[in-house]
Amino acid sequence: MVAENYKGARNDAVLGPVMKLLDSSRLSMDDHRELFLNAGYQDVEIYEERRRGWICAMGRKVHS
Repeated sequence: MVAENYKGARNDAVLGPVMKLLDSSRLSMDDHRELFLNAGYQDVEIYEERRRGWICAMGRKVHS
């Protein structure tokens, strides 16, 4: 998963109000991690490229 807009990003002061006007949900890095864990993913890692305001979340889903 790649997110170009998330709560706490470098450009949050500019994009935050715009996204609120659009009624868009904005998740923090911790929110993304929690969603992955609740969906059954393990070894969840969140990487941030702060200069560009991007995050990348990766996890592993074990199938039984």
